[in-house]
Amino acid sequence: MFTRTYLMKLEAKQESDQARHTYGLLSKSLEIPISGEIVDKLLKGAIDFHCHSAPDPYVNRPYDDLEIAIKGYHEGMGGIVFKCQGGSTAARAILVKKALRKLLNETQEREFAVLGGPVLNYAVGGLNLDMVKADVRLGAKMMWLPTMDGHNHRHTTGKEGGIRVVTEDGSIVRELREILRIAAENDVVVSVGHSSPSEALTIIEAAKELGVKILVDHPTFSPTRYTMDEVVKAAKMGAYMCLPIGTSLPTLYSPNADPRETVAIIKQVGADHCIAASDLGQYGNPHPVDGLKMYIAALLLMDISPTTIQTIFKENPAKLLNLK
Repeated sequence: MFTRTYLMKLEAKQESDQARHTYGLLSKSLEIPISGEIVDKLLKGAIDFHCHSAPDPYVNRPYDDLEIAIKGYHEGMGGIVFKCQGGSTAARAILVKKALRKLLNETQEREFAVLGGPVLNYAVGGLNLDMVKADVRLGAKMMWLPTMDGHNHRHTTGKEGGIRVVTEDGSIVRELREILRIAAENDVVVSVGHSSPSEALTIIEAAKELGVKILVDHPTFSPTRYTMDEVVKAAKMGAYMCLPIGTSLPTLYSPNADPRETVAIIKQVGADHCIAASDLGQYGNPHPVDGLKMYIAALLLMDISPTTIQTIFKENPAKLLNLK
């Protein structure tokens, strides 16, 4: 209901020249009409690369893994990658996939990916090689370098300490190099987490040398904010930009988010270097699946083509995760 109401409001704005003038955001040359049917069609096969869910040891979440997976499957999505700041979702993903099949009476007519991996914060021992190896054995295809416990995140939010990923002389720490090597050998995608742009560029360079698929999460997020030059440099080095709704459209958690920044990144680096995600799963925000619909509608209204939307919501995520 929330998403349908949102779409109706966007349609009303689209039809009003005065609204375009007032909001200063919407395309003046939109060639396709926006409708719930078009949005639903573009959601088909989409993979949410960054989704928060319960259980979470740090934050109360409104939806658990299985609830989100069920809705995503019934809405026609291609899969979901679950993320937990306080642990790993690799084992959970296995159980959710099995439970989903049971709930559907094992009559699934198409494949639906449920994936997870570790976030290398203090809860798992930081840059813990044993944790990484264990999750790889469980089939993890994604991992995140330190986020809220990273030195950069703590420094930018007024806290002390934090896990360092880059030394003071500008090279990645020894443990990280070994983690990247394991990721390369097992085709695991690595996010730079909440590293600073300068740290991230150092990590991306090392990842490129080792053949690792590397991801920059929410480059417009305040603790990890990139300049456009840094975004372009990272993309040219082979990194993908993960552009979630959580930091692209204004919400209670990112009220100053400007969707024009996200659109500018997509147009500057090209769709082939971008993936979309929700980064949702918080009270006060829409359901992650509904959020993706909102995001698709907003991008269409801002002159991002259906072809580009398919590329960043479906094709690039599937390619990174080696999904058919």
